Amino acid sequence: VDPLWIIDIADAANPKIVSELQVSGWSSYIQPVGDCQAAVGVEGGKVVASLFDISDASNPSLASRVEVGGDKNWTWSEANWNEKAVAILPDQNLILLPYQSWTWGSGTDSAVQIIDLNASAKTLTKRGVVKHSFQPRRATALEQGILASISNRELLLVDASDRDNPAVLSDSMLAFGADRILFARSEEHTSELQS
Repeated sequence: VDPLWIIDIADAANPKIVSELQVSGWSSYIQPVGDCQAAVGVEGGKVVASLFDISDASNPSLASRVEVGGDKNWTWSEANWNEKAVAILPDQNLILLPYQSWTWGSGTDSAVQIIDLNASAKTLTKRGVVKHSFQPRRATALEQGILASISNRELLLVDASDRDNPAVLSDSMLAFGADRILFARSEEHTSELQS
């Protein structure tokens, strides 16, 4: 159980707990999104994304939660110990959450879960996945409908205009052990963007 506390710091020398919400599992990363808090954590051996409604400071609630990995027994994500692994993109109503899952008899799956984030309706909706051959580390949106997703072995560019059925556009093999990538545009493309 991981309590969510709302704390009044108007008097910084005497902070006061305004309210407390008891939630099963725990959150390892929380990011403000409007009058909500988007979070990534664990519940019952599964990676979960949660959306907490904090619009009423005296009565916070768990507005929405999705678990990743389907019916697999166990899931884990680098996002549970490194906040840079999750992409919470309110401007695109999107969360990209890399994970691996494991179950007896079928081994592991590696993917990035696409999640719709609707802060005004206070909902999360699980959509399709971007499958990887190796554990994915990061994913982000490059432009409307196009995602980039990286493991330490491959870089995928993905058309996610249909979020339920993302389609891999290209799969580039990287030198094993890659853990950083820098996106750069050509000068021609940059000048087009500036004009």
